[in-house]
Amino acid sequence: MADQPTAAIFFGDGTCDQNVPRTANVLLGPDIRRYTYDFEHTYNANGRYLVSFIGENRNAGVRNMDDPINQSFYVATSVVIDPGQGVNRSPILTRPAVDNAAVAEVFQHNPGAYDPDGDSLVFVLAPSRQAGIASDVVGCTPAPGPVPGFRYPNNLFSGTNGTQVPFSGPPFSTGGGQPLFEINRRTGQIVWNSPGQVGEYNFAFVVRSYRRTAFGYRLNDSVIRDM
Repeated sequence: MADQPTAAIFFGDGTCDQNVPRTANVLLGPDIRRYTYDFEHTYNANGRYLVSFIGENRNAGVRNMDDPINQSFYVATSVVIDPGQGVNRSPILTRPAVDNAAVAEVFQHNPGAYDPDGDSLVFVLAPSRQAGIASDVVGCTPAPGPVPGFRYPNNLFSGTNGTQVPFSGPPFSTGGGQPLFEINRRTGQIVWNSPGQVGEYNFAFVVRSYRRTAFGYRLNDSVIRDM
């Protein structure tokens, strides 16, 4: 992502702040930085709100989407305000997405997610999304959608997708056959067996938090990571 001294944050209630200041810029590794933006917002009513961020355009060399340099970077988290359910905090991902893969070797990533309230988490793969240019959003309400031409890294339009290599799992593989790219719904473990081409790839996943109630499990909130 581009170097952004400020961030565009959309609060899900028809309001936004296009200039949230960056409060931290930490070097994690070669060409890898963690930016932190702090803000405070007050909601005037109970409800479910989608707080989202639109970043500047993606790197030019991403292989599994069309025209990536002209696609914005969109992530979001839902926030629920409901006095009847008590305190609710969003899932926290403790491990940064700074992993590198290698051709013909199994790639694994786990976000190290946990819920501060002990709620149950479910992990689901999702396409990378875009929402246009932040300054063009009408009414502070983004209209996100998958980036054009998005394909999961094991299913490219051109070139080689690779093949599976022997892996003790999970999921177990004796090698051969079409490559797989999947996430464990319960643990969040992502496995790509195995990359076929050197390059840069993007994908996203959603972490959903469920709370057990007298009426069954209830979806509390969700967090999107695009990596």
